[in-house]
Amino acid sequence: MCVCAMKELTKAEEQVMQYLWKIEKGFLKDIIEQFPVGKKEYSAKFFKKWVGSFFNNSNKNFASFFMDEGDMDLTVLEELKKMIEQEIETKKTSRK
Repeated sequence: MCVCAMKELTKAEEQVMQYLWKIEKGFLKDIIEQFPVGKKEYSAKFFKKWVGSFFNNSNKNFASFFMDEGDMDLTVLEELKKMIEQEIETKKTSRK
């Protein structure tokens, strides 16, 4: 068993966690929507760093966490699947 020292969250990281607890489950865009309009420091770059800090720079770990902990119903999983399939098609098209 590993006993690790807790790293103190930055103010911005704590804010993200507060929003996440507030909405309980959702997509990254749902968290972003919680921030006040015009706050550039909460851009995608911030979330990339946040995912890096909490999920080992792994979008797969990030998604897996919410699937495991979020108790997602079939509708949400189908929406995620559709979004992923659309992103795959976009990436395939942009490579041509």
